[in-house]
Amino acid sequence: MKPSVAILLGSARSEGNTAKLVSALTQNIGAKVYDLRRYQIKAFDYDFANQEDDFQLLMNQLLEYPIILFASPVYWYAPSAQVKIFIDRLSDFLKLDALKDKGRILRSKYTGVIATSASPELEPSFASIFDNTFRYLGMTNIGSLFRYCENEPEISPKEPAIVEFSDKIEKVVQHISGLRSSKIQVAENTAT
Repeated sequence: MKPSVAILLGSARSEGNTAKLVSALTQNIGAKVYDLRRYQIKAFDYDFANQEDDFQLLMNQLLEYPIILFASPVYWYAPSAQVKIFIDRLSDFLKLDALKDKGRILRSKYTGVIATSASPELEPSFASIFDNTFRYLGMTNIGSLFRYCENEPEISPKEPAIVEFSDKIEKVVQHISGLRSSKIQVAENTAT
């Protein structure tokens, strides 16, 4: 069975602290991880001359999941360049007529943030970038998972914050499953 959660990993290191946190979370919830380092995604372009890169391919894959989580270390009070470029490119799905219908699908998605930092608390400026983006796109924000990572720590899926975030995701998955079951039941009743 396909997982309900896609995690977009945007870090300069595919095996760094953020990847370790994502790995610990996926042990609890089962998720498909998409590492932005493996994709060629160009910066936003007002002339949309960048349509031959991997952005649309990746977005089409992500739109198949009801839950899309963004994972990034905190770099200079903001998400990584990889995540920022990805967020900027969401404009393609809002501006290009051929992609607008797909862009509207984001309104039905649940989302959240997975973050690591060498600072003991999540920077408000970092969180606000995501909060404002999710609100603008009409996505349902289920919150964030933050891990302080000053020195290459071991990260366990049993850590309280990871377990709590996993439980929150599982509740959303159950809610989504219940909605799907209700729609199927209504469709079956209508057909008979």
